[in-house]
Amino acid sequence: MPYFKWNGINEKGTMCYGTYFAQSEQELKEHLHKYDVQLLKATIARFLFTRRSIALSAKIDVILQLATLVDAGVQLAHALALVTQQVRHTYFKQTLHELTQQVEKGIPLGKAMQLHPDVFPPVAAHMLLVGDESGDIAQALFQLAEYFQVQDAFYKKLRSAALLPAITLGFFLLITGVIFLFIVPRFEHIFAAHGQELPYLTQLVVGISTFLRTRSALVAVVGVCLFFFLMKVFLKGVGKKFKDRCVIKMPFVGYVMQQKLLTQFFYAVATLVSGGMRLLPAVRVAKQALNNKVFDVIIAKVEKTIDAGRSLSYAMTNSTYKLFLPESIALITVGQESGNLAPMLFKVARMYQAKVDRALTFYATVFQPLLMIILGLLIMLLVFAVYLPVFELAQVVSN
Repeated sequence: MPYFKWNGINEKGTMCYGTYFAQSEQELKEHLHKYDVQLLKATIARFLFTRRSIALSAKIDVILQLATLVDAGVQLAHALALVTQQVRHTYFKQTLHELTQQVEKGIPLGKAMQLHPDVFPPVAAHMLLVGDESGDIAQALFQLAEYFQVQDAFYKKLRSAALLPAITLGFFLLITGVIFLFIVPRFEHIFAAHGQELPYLTQLVVGISTFLRTRSALVAVVGVCLFFFLMKVFLKGVGKKFKDRCVIKMPFVGYVMQQKLLTQFFYAVATLVSGGMRLLPAVRVAKQALNNKVFDVIIAKVEKTIDAGRSLSYAMTNSTYKLFLPESIALITVGQESGNLAPMLFKVARMYQAKVDRALTFYATVFQPLLMIILGLLIMLLVFAVYLPVFELAQVVSN
């Protein structure tokens, strides 16, 4: 582990301590010496929990910095070392440090990335392998950054579209919990004291409130949490194909996911082909980047058709899954006939990306207000169920 916990003393006699990422204890001493700190003790840091998930934005920043340095003439290994110093994410920093060591040994960056599939997908490694073979690693890095930016833009738009409904739903659950746990019990005592027969809707609300204040509710909550945890484990493993099929067939969500996967596929193929890779291996690599069992089957049939000597447009036209739009097939046909396939693939990717953007905009415009109206009506229904007996009781007392 290249992280060190250290204790030292500065020129004023003040004790200092901290953690630092270094290849050796000697490098740590040299670093502290620049700040007039004398190293007293250094131990390798052990992290009990290391977060392995790395945000796409962090990867994009690193790749863009690396591309800029290499394009300016800095040697790749030195550029990697400089970029690594700026990273704060523990696991990502360790991964970049290992990449630096491997590149210093003469291993191509793409080959080194293949040793870290949990950080860099196969398409990233192959993009850089193509760039290394063509002698333009900087351009390959810029293309890789652009590939990640397309994905990052989709997830940001998706989070933005889901943020308001999530906040609204959370506020609804909070208000509902307050009504059931605190307001309904107070009115329940009033109703019981007067012996008044309650409307069915009020009886239902009182029954739910009573249940939520028992131990059975806690057991139910624990059971639901355990169920969702087991479902998550199942869907990540043997049930992934089932999950992917369900997501693809869901109304609206399935459409957005289909367009997103097609965008990612065509953009990956376009990037690899523009870098010099042949079409068939580019399709094979792009398929690995999708991480979707349903699309694996679809693209595998396209790949098989191309391997049999047919064109990409022919494979798309004769696909049993009618996912490829006629205009996308027409663009690819023009690209094949003119010998400019890569630019046409980029156009197809942007076309599908535009469909994703329009769908998310429609969702934000229509679904969000509709959800707020529905939740508002539910709140009004709860309040009505609580106060209806009060109004009836007031009429009885006045009479």
